[in-house]
Amino acid sequence: MDTKIFKNEIHSIETEQEVQSTLKDLLEIAGYDPDFEDNFAMDEFKEVEVSTFFEAGILTNNKGLVLKLRNGKEFQLTIIQSK
Repeated sequence: MDTKIFKNEIHSIETEQEVQSTLKDLLEIAGYDPDFEDNFAMDEFKEVEVSTFFEAGILTNNKGLVLKLRNGKEFQLTIIQSK
């Protein structure tokens, strides 16, 4: 996981791929980093399993994430650039 963009580095996100990667990193940090602010992530997001659509084998051309929560629920987030 590359977290350097969260360390005082200004980074302009330009593509759906960059949004996907950044959100994946943020969710993984929130779920696994013991030093991350507990009040930011609800308990359900602790130990969240985050996969891209590609990694999860979802057949689509869209970028997106699959979130598998420890309570067994699963959510899909589709990322579409609108402008």
